Amino acid sequence: MNSGVKNDNFCPVKDKEINGVLSMSWYSIFMIVGITLVGGGWIAYLVYNHIMDKREKQQPRKSQQLQKANESMVEYAQKLAKFKKKSYLKEPDDKQ
Repeated sequence: MNSGVKNDNFCPVKDKEINGVLSMSWYSIFMIVGITLVGGGWIAYLVYNHIMDKREKQQPRKSQQLQKANESMVEYAQKLAKFKKKSYLKEPDDKQ
């Protein structure tokens, strides 16, 4: 099986130099492209996140819709405070 001859063509991961030109393996190409894409994705995410943070800071703190919702919630809470539950227990008859 192993005749003692070293075969450098078998290993697909090693970079080889052929006629002074570095020929990269598929693994090296895949890693360079992958790292570039992941790095670009993180940069795009950070830029997008920064832009969204700026937009949130420029918006007003309370909108009119939120104020209306708060007012209606206060009115509803006041109505609930005034509400008295009906008693379903029978009151004793005094006529007997």
